[in-house]
Amino acid sequence: MFNYFILKNKYIKAKNHFEMNEITHKNKIKKINFLFTV
Repeated sequence: MFNYFILKNKYIKAKNHFEMNEITHKNKIKKINFLFTV
C-alpha cells in the first residue's frame, strides 16, 4: 500500500513536469511564429 502512494506521487510529479514542458514548448513555438510573422 505504501509503495502505491510513492508510485502515485512519482506519476503525478512526472505528469506535471511533462505538462509544464508541453506548455513552455508551445510558448516557444508561438514566439517563433510571432517573430516570423512580424
